[in-house]
Amino acid sequence: MNAAKAADFSDQPFLWYAQGVLIRDGVKAESWEDLNRPDIKIGVTLGSSPDLILTKKLPKVQLVRFTNMDEGVAAFYAGRVDALSYVHPALALQQAKVHKGNLILPKPIIAISTGGALRKESDPRFRNFLNEEFAKIYQSGQSKQFYEDALKLRGVDISKVPSGD
Repeated sequence: MNAAKAADFSDQPFLWYAQGVLIRDGVKAESWEDLNRPDIKIGVTLGSSPDLILTKKLPKVQLVRFTNMDEGVAAFYAGRVDALSYVHPALALQQAKVHKGNLILPKPIIAISTGGALRKESDPRFRNFLNEEFAKIYQSGQSKQFYEDALKLRGVDISKVPSGD
């Protein structure tokens, strides 16, 4: 079933993430082009946004597709891939657990928004209300604070997480 037929989505993002890369120690990269080499293996979740984005952006790299993020993380820690690419908060959580690799946001930064999904209704008032509230929260800086608090709660040192700003 097409999600757009069953659900409405907020127009206003609640938070923006950056497409990140957790890269093994010793590999130097600052840009996507630095990673676009045939000797680099990057793990992604099959069919995910990172898979679709990197398939187009990095034609020379070896993309290794996993059915879920846990398989990719295991492959990274076992040395079967040189890097993982997901949204950077997920990578920050993984790095904080095992303290392996370097989390980078390759240039140019790829921004990915997250919003809200709600039951599809003929009356748009609730969706409009959410859009307005999400805008207020985002513009006030509260959503960034929520994000940082959530990472801290899980043991992540925020000073070591690159900012997508």
